[in-house]
Amino acid sequence: MSLRSLVSSFAAVLAVLLFPSVSRALTVGPAILDVSLEAGSATTVQVIVGNNAAMYQTFDLSTEAFEPSGEKGQSIFLGKTGAAQWLITDASVTLQPGENHRLPVSVRVPEGTTPGSYQVALFVTERAAAETGVSNLQRLGVLLFVTVKGDTKVEWANPSFSAVFPSVASLGNAFEVRLENQGNVFGSPSGTIEISSVFGTTKVLALNPQDVRVLPKSARAYTIGFGDTRTPSSIIDRLKQEWSGLALGPYKATMKLDGYATALQTSFIVIPTATLSIAFFILLFVVLIGWWGRRVRRTV
Repeated sequence: MSLRSLVSSFAAVLAVLLFPSVSRALTVGPAILDVSLEAGSATTVQVIVGNNAAMYQTFDLSTEAFEPSGEKGQSIFLGKTGAAQWLITDASVTLQPGENHRLPVSVRVPEGTTPGSYQVALFVTERAAAETGVSNLQRLGVLLFVTVKGDTKVEWANPSFSAVFPSVASLGNAFEVRLENQGNVFGSPSGTIEISSVFGTTKVLALNPQDVRVLPKSARAYTIGFGDTRTPSSIIDRLKQEWSGLALGPYKATMKLDGYATALQTSFIVIPTATLSIAFFILLFVVLIGWWGRRVRRTV
């Protein structure tokens, strides 16, 4: 597969995952489908294809297997190989203006298929009318995660956990989470991040609020944020930020990953610089007033 084709396929999947409501001729959903089957069995799922255009429109369908590439959720599309051949559906569909069509997609797992999870993208591509010659065609995809039942497991390994900012001005930060899945089926990490000070636990976060998936035999890194970590536009904005999450001193964050015995820790410190600066000048002013008052009384 060429680099151009790879980039085009990846962009199509990002479009359906990140911008599913883009107002163009084509809508496709759901973004993700999970299918679980025994080897040698079959099932049928439905994909909704919609035509938002003001004229009849034909859409072409194709399937491609994909696998992870890198640790940020990127994918490499492999063409109609492997599990992409398990999907059977119409080659194209023609819809009238405003029509939404429930498209049946048959999934047939061959006998003797090794247990585990397999990933396939079903692409729906707008077909250009012959007289227009339009080349900027919309292409959207549905991601199918097919789990073949049997001896399957998720096995977390080599997790890491760190604070993005070693020091912050208010109780807000972000954490980098990285972990490997050495199992044979995809997993969604679950657990908690407990943030505490010397006074006890102050906040508990879900470990995977974005429902990140880690494919088998791959690693994934992602970021979890909490609180207000934006750069303030003025001193007043900075003070509002600090007072809305008022905190001071060292904090510890503990990551507890379900299915992994060891908890991981990181730390950061909260220094509300604007608030402390104002408090310092107020204290200095009070001290100076007191000193001036004593000096005046001595001279009377």
